[in-house]
Amino acid sequence: MQSFTTAAAPTTPTPTPTPSTPKPTPPPRVATARIGDQLLTLTIPSSQACTASTTTLGATFTSTHIDGSREHLHYIRVAFSIERGVRHARRETIRKHGRRRTLTVITYRPNATLHASPATVELALGGLRSGIHTLTVTATYTETVGRRGRQRHEQIKTRTLHARFHVC
Repeated sequence: MQSFTTAAAPTTPTPTPTPSTPKPTPPPRVATARIGDQLLTLTIPSSQACTASTTTLGATFTSTHIDGSREHLHYIRVAFSIERGVRHARRETIRKHGRRRTLTVITYRPNATLHASPATVELALGGLRSGIHTLTVTATYTETVGRRGRQRHEQIKTRTLHARFHVC
């Protein structure tokens, strides 16, 4: 029969708690795209940082001219939408097979629309569940494609940027 002896491992003293140093703020998230002669930049807080649902999400959109481009776009607006945007429901009455029917028509509008660049907006996060959400930014421009006398023929061009953020 064998006998075993066990020895206790030497204990290390537990360190005394020190005031925690604040974590460095992660760098902001930057999304870029190009449309014609414009360079689009969207800046939001890092997706690693958690934003409380009782606060706002700050987003900055800039549109800068790129030299040497053949296209010349004119800025119109930029629309910011969290997920699909703000939900609007309206009732519409139609006639179908000789009877009146009431339909509910659902539409979504952007959370914010601005007509200046650079554009900085604070979007309310109230009502959002915790987790990862998507901010969609749509920039709208016009391009003059031809003239006939005094008439200008313009074509509308849009570019969409997406960025994800985290809500606690």
